Amino acid sequence: MVTANAWERVVRIEIGARLGTGFTIDVNGDQFLITAKHVADGEGDLKVFVRGNLVSPAMDRLDVPVSAADVAVFRLRGPITPKLPLEPTMEGMVYGQDAYFLGFPFGLTFDVGIIESFPLVKRATISATNRHMKGRTVLLLDGWNNPGFSGGPLIFRRTAGEPFRVAGVVSAYRTQTTPILVGGQELAGWELLANSGIIVAEEITRVLEAIG
Repeated sequence: MVTANAWERVVRIEIGARLGTGFTIDVNGDQFLITAKHVADGEGDLKVFVRGNLVSPAMDRLDVPVSAADVAVFRLRGPITPKLPLEPTMEGMVYGQDAYFLGFPFGLTFDVGIIESFPLVKRATISATNRHMKGRTVLLLDGWNNPGFSGGPLIFRRTAGEPFRVAGVVSAYRTQTTPILVGGQELAGWELLANSGIIVAEEITRVLEAIG
């Protein structure tokens, strides 16, 4: 069961027609908003929704030392979510263990009563780290990602009963080419880019490097 220290920190993000997810962490008394760089760099004003309500947080964007990393980090001048404990670390993560990622695919929400409130939750398996796909170390997960989850947190538990930790930021999914068949015949020169079921997530280390 995903607990409040994770889902209470997840926010919905809109930039123009682009939909995404973000989440907050607290480091040394300050709260930070985290999302994917490709979401934050969309055209238009960045809109943040907390429990369905549009907020206008004062914040400053920080430089990410690994500039190619698909993460954006903002220092908030005041908290926008409850400051529940959610440690940003990969310590204790075991390959092959279950993990979860949270977000708002296609802008969908888990509505409770009349309040648009919570993110959707999906399960993944922590499959590997990889140094070659993106030219930097990223996490690879076995799971099914959808548009709108980008920027959401990847969370795990070190042992049963311990609080969730956040290990990464959902970035994308690996695509694979699939031929298109018409009447049982392959359509020459045409192919479909399909979701391979491999999720790419940026390590939370990239976020901590920006915070310093």
